[in-house]
Amino acid sequence: FPSHDTSGTYTITSSDKYVIYSNSTTGTITLPDATSSGVAKGKEYIIKNISANSITINTTTSQKIIVDNANNTATSVTLGIEASNNWIRVISDGTQWFGFRALF
Repeated sequence: FPSHDTSGTYTITSSDKYVIYSNSTTGTITLPDATSSGVAKGKEYIIKNISANSITINTTTSQKIIVDNANNTATSVTLGIEASNNWIRVISDGTQWFGFRALF
């Protein structure tokens, strides 16, 4: 599958599907604009952290990553190193992102 072994910072492109982070430093990954060409409604990305460091997932243009009712205004999320918090699936509705996580 297409993936990126990112180095510190990475901006996801419309052609990406999976992003695997394994760098030896804390990282930052930026989602593309949810309204941009090639992204739009229904576009999804799965981001997985396999490093020993946390990573921050940022949006562009102050778009939101809505995870649940209590977390519906965030413009970033952090992925840790533990299995319950080391991945996220985000899907665009054409204006913002919805985050799916397995927290157990």
